[in-house]
Amino acid sequence: MDDTLQASILTIGTEVSNGQIINGNSAWVANELTNLRLNPSWHMTVADLKDDMLSALSFLEKKTRIIVVTGGLGPTSDDFTRNIISEWAGEPLMFDEASWQHILDRFVSLGVTQVPESNRQQCYFPKGARILVNRKGTAHGFRLEKGNTLCFVLPGPPEEIKVIWGDHIAPELSGLGAKTDALELLRWQCLGLSESKLGEMVEEIIKGTSLVAGYRPHLPYVEVKIWCKKSDRAKEQNTINKIDAAVSPWLMGKDDENLLDKFMPLLEGYDEVVIDDQASFGAIANRIGQRWSPDSKIKLTVVDHFSTEKKPQDRTGHNRLELSIGPLNEAGSFDIWFKSPDLQKLQTLTLPFKRNAMRLDRERLYVCELSLAALSRLANRGNLIA
Repeated sequence: MDDTLQASILTIGTEVSNGQIINGNSAWVANELTNLRLNPSWHMTVADLKDDMLSALSFLEKKTRIIVVTGGLGPTSDDFTRNIISEWAGEPLMFDEASWQHILDRFVSLGVTQVPESNRQQCYFPKGARILVNRKGTAHGFRLEKGNTLCFVLPGPPEEIKVIWGDHIAPELSGLGAKTDALELLRWQCLGLSESKLGEMVEEIIKGTSLVAGYRPHLPYVEVKIWCKKSDRAKEQNTINKIDAAVSPWLMGKDDENLLDKFMPLLEGYDEVVIDDQASFGAIANRIGQRWSPDSKIKLTVVDHFSTEKKPQDRTGHNRLELSIGPLNEAGSFDIWFKSPDLQKLQTLTLPFKRNAMRLDRERLYVCELSLAALSRLANRGNLIA
């Protein structure tokens, strides 16, 4: 990706530099930049210290064409990012009346009539900057240019960064990224093989090609990422097919595919669904809860290790689906059952690692994802016990 447009991310905040807060914003922005065919080649974090902030900006403008700054746009005394950006850019701060009205309106919507005077500092922007309206908070972001450098300045709260990014920044940067040789990002979500093993396998396959690989462990998955120049896609398709084949035994989904997209439709058509979970320690219930609607007409009962509720008795002729998971034996194997009025299916699954009492979180997440994937597959096959 060396020939793509270079970008940098500067995070402002003592609470981040001293480790009190994990810098999730930087990771999120970097991923968005990558998806827009830009290369986030520099990440920097500095405390709320004027000289350090100025030094970081001066350094990054020599390295990258785009700088994304997050944090320090709040109403308190340690929120002075706008002042530092003003000094760095050589432009005075100007008060924006529309931004003040935005703050007044937001407080009124929350039932607050007395707006703190300190919020006024959020309405000052460097002369010539374009204000980026924040629909989720009081602090608007802003965009300015200094020489050949394009700088975006955003507040710290993640939900506010995301809405400003989607409303203002992504549309502009997508145009800049389109001027480079477009990069396609291909992703495989794998379960059951370590990052190192997957890396060895993929690196061997792409050796000598123009493809660039990356890996992102996110428990319990390892995501394999491949960047391919659009102009090289046809030439590299055979190699991409080899990656497909190599990771297929551990593949749970590609790109943004989610196992729930396959699993949740299985529950439709039943009056009642009972899940007897003896292995995931609540992970199954938590996962399904991400998609379960309180307005659903299906009666759902999840019985697990934490539940005081007993498994409900079946009623003759009742259209009920029963799913059973576990229990786990010492070898890490467990059975899953799919039982409906006219189907009965069984499969034995095994964890891809030895059980360890010190890694229960890892174990329960693996059980959850393996079970969802296997139940989804079983439901699409014939009436069998295997």
